Amino acid sequence: MVDSKREVDNHLKKTCEFFIQNVSEDLFGSIKQLIIKIQAVISMNSDANAPKVNLNQQPFAKPQKLQDIIAENYKHIKKKLPDIGKKMSLYLSNTEIEQIILKRVKSSLQQLYIEMSQIIKSNYSDEEQLIIACPAPEQISLWMTIV
Repeated sequence: MVDSKREVDNHLKKTCEFFIQNVSEDLFGSIKQLIIKIQAVISMNSDANAPKVNLNQQPFAKPQKLQDIIAENYKHIKKKLPDIGKKMSLYLSNTEIEQIILKRVKSSLQQLYIEMSQIIKSNYSDEEQLIIACPAPEQISLWMTIV
């Protein structure tokens, strides 16, 4: 005999995981794809037999381009995250569950920006980092509490 409560709980958990993943991917915008491209160039440069490629000379990774993508993504997050919270309130009517889900979404966003920040610090000059203006981990934490 199948325990119906356990079955419902498992289904709810899978649905919440799916929701968290989809919302996170939507909020990542083009930053996730950018990180994948940058990591491909970095891994090519680590191959001793491959010719070295200047990351900051790649059209998709020029400092101004990165700055544009990061600024655009910030606006996207600032616009979408409150709407997501409102929709969850409408459908869930349970602030504890809403907070758990939002915490996971915010955590994944924070990790993405930390990864981006580390890539920028290790691959761009101080001047280029100023142009890019990627938020520091502390700023990201602040964003997540405000949004």
